[in-house]
Amino acid sequence: MIGLNDAYANSPETDSPKPDLVGLAGSVFSPGGLLIENLGLDHRPEQAAMAQQTLDAWLLDDALFFEAGTGVGKSIAYLIPGIMRSISEKRPLIVSTHTIALQEQIEKKDLDLCRKLFNSQEELRQFAKFSHAILLGRANYLCGARMKHALKSKTELFPSNEQIELARLAEWAKTTETGLIQELDPLPMPAVWEWVHADGHSCNNRNCSPKTCFFRKARESVRVANVVIVNHSLLFALLASGHFPKGNVPGILFPRDFMVLDEAHTLPAIATEYFGLQLSALGLRRQLLKLYQPRKSKGRGLLARNGNPGLRNQVMALTEGADHYFKAIHEAFLSSRKVMRLQTPEWHPNDLDVPLRDLIHGLNKLENRLEESSERDELEGCRRLLQSFREGINEILQLSDPESVYWLEAGGRQADRVYLRSAPLDVADILRARLFERETGLLLTSATLAEGPNMDSFKEKIGAIGVQSEQVASPFDY
Repeated sequence: MIGLNDAYANSPETDSPKPDLVGLAGSVFSPGGLLIENLGLDHRPEQAAMAQQTLDAWLLDDALFFEAGTGVGKSIAYLIPGIMRSISEKRPLIVSTHTIALQEQIEKKDLDLCRKLFNSQEELRQFAKFSHAILLGRANYLCGARMKHALKSKTELFPSNEQIELARLAEWAKTTETGLIQELDPLPMPAVWEWVHADGHSCNNRNCSPKTCFFRKARESVRVANVVIVNHSLLFALLASGHFPKGNVPGILFPRDFMVLDEAHTLPAIATEYFGLQLSALGLRRQLLKLYQPRKSKGRGLLARNGNPGLRNQVMALTEGADHYFKAIHEAFLSSRKVMRLQTPEWHPNDLDVPLRDLIHGLNKLENRLEESSERDELEGCRRLLQSFREGINEILQLSDPESVYWLEAGGRQADRVYLRSAPLDVADILRARLFERETGLLLTSATLAEGPNMDSFKEKIGAIGVQSEQVASPFDY
């Protein structure tokens, strides 16, 4: 995950006179205001009301629900006051969306419109130099340190066809400005990208810098950005992993941030997914093969160079044993259905616990013998993930948490992949702590938040009973 909790920790307070944000927002959104005069846009009373109430809530570091029908212009209503506050108070505005389409609209259209507006009027020009950044998951970025290690160890890590793919990525790395996987056409082989992206244990502060790692470079742009755009999936993955300001520091994702959750109607489902467990046979197998994979001529993986025969044999036995284990679960519970709820503890023997425990112990002993290096970092990462698998399997077999629901799920094209899943029965307490008790401004907006005549039911689901709410209809007759 992305370790960015310190990104704004040292944002300086300022004693310089602050602009009248309420008055400036009024001059922008009022009838005959700057949106109309300088940009030729139509006046929408609903948009003006949303902008004003959003700013009022943010200035008090309060939360606000605002349901706005299609065509209100929600993103402009929160971006303009949000950017003005970010510049004025030196606090980052986080905008989280559910869909890529809205992210692209904000980045490629709405932010340009905001800059054009700010440049059009002398009293707004102080806000025109705002900066923005897109926050993506680490696995989207190329890591220079991991690429260097992959090239150095290519014969131990890759068969010949994957070595050709690695060479293609190495050539691309010389010219790319962002290091984002989305640039590549065709997309890289997953088995090769797994070894070079930034979501690996050897991508760390000791091995990487903004000059050598595209993730670290992106981190720097996020560190100084006024507007950070993120998607709900990454946001809740970070929150579920403990990435939020610690201690008494206000903020949801970064210290002193304030936030927009657009397309907020999706939050209950997304929070339920990310605050639960999802373990798969494929995921466990991937980690084991990363450690060692026997070949005719020479085995491949992290243990091909550093491991001993006994440790490699443990990995091979566990790989085979895990395949049989999950196949047995499929045959026993999922042969005639795709989903099955688990209600009785110890519903299946835990045949993987002792082999996993012994392998984890062996990897720990090997790490302690190795000097600090990329190989040791990668081994540590594999060991920690295997420990997470072991703990997760134990929890799901025991149905340990009475506040969670547990189930089995069949996935894949042939419905032959087994997933062990859990989810909290109620996310209200979790979201109350993560969102509404963080002492910072928060706007939740969508065209559909109300369930019936008001939002009370929705607010109850996400732990926001008593939070201020407003509804405006679409300005257009659909």
